[in-house]
Amino acid sequence: RSIFKPFIFVDDVKLVPKVQSPSFGNDDPAKKIPRFQEKPDRRHELYKAHEWARSLLENDQDKGQKLMRIMLDLEKQGLEAMEDILT
Repeated sequence: RSIFKPFIFVDDVKLVPKVQSPSFGNDDPAKKIPRFQEKPDRRHELYKAHEWARSLLENDQDKGQKLMRIMLDLEKQGLEAMEDILT
């Protein structure tokens, strides 16, 4: 099982907030002295959503199947839209 997370390696990429690790500014344990006395949650929103989806698929058969149908339908819509663009 794999969840694809695209990365784009070109100049002037616009960063998407939902896939950026949270920023803690001056409260970041890496910047405080003594360093690394705390361990902040650095998971970004998309990662947390993937964790939730994986848990649902593994632990709740009815809701997991419903989620899977929704994901497959969204994938189909994306593929159809891309085919329209290419033609």
